[in-house]
Amino acid sequence: MDYRNKIGIVALLTSSLLLSACSSGLEEAGPPPCNDSEILEISARAKNFVWGDPERQIFESKWHTVVVEQIEKKYQYLERKGLQDAVAARQDLSNFESDLQTLLQLNQQKEHDIKNFVCLASDAEIAGAASQNQSIEYILAALPDIYKVIEVKTAQIEASNEKR
Repeated sequence: MDYRNKIGIVALLTSSLLLSACSSGLEEAGPPPCNDSEILEISARAKNFVWGDPERQIFESKWHTVVVEQIEKKYQYLERKGLQDAVAARQDLSNFESDLQTLLQLNQQKEHDIKNFVCLASDAEIAGAASQNQSIEYILAALPDIYKVIEVKTAQIEASNEKR
């Protein structure tokens, strides 16, 4: 074998080794991490509604009863305010309810996406979403009673306005 053939064989072997090494190093990329930006944004808005602080917890089982009590306290003296305040209170509660419904749907979609390998989440994130959904359902179940309180207090305001 002459010198050029040896170089050609070495080059061929080297390139085939490099190709096999590169191809074995390429693994299929898995699904991306789940995007929680919308969940975090809506959750912060809900926390701000309840506490006036987007950092406080509301979606943990140990907090959901306190959250309902806190919302009830917001409207405790509503009858002492004006009709505009009562209308705003109803709208604020409606917006809060809408946010909770959206969070519930987003968490359910996230759970579906994880099961179908559309996105990845840690075990803690999965458990957190399930816990959050339980708390959301608890809070949503309490909202009809709070709406009734607002309606009664709105009627009291209207009756008071009629007397004047």
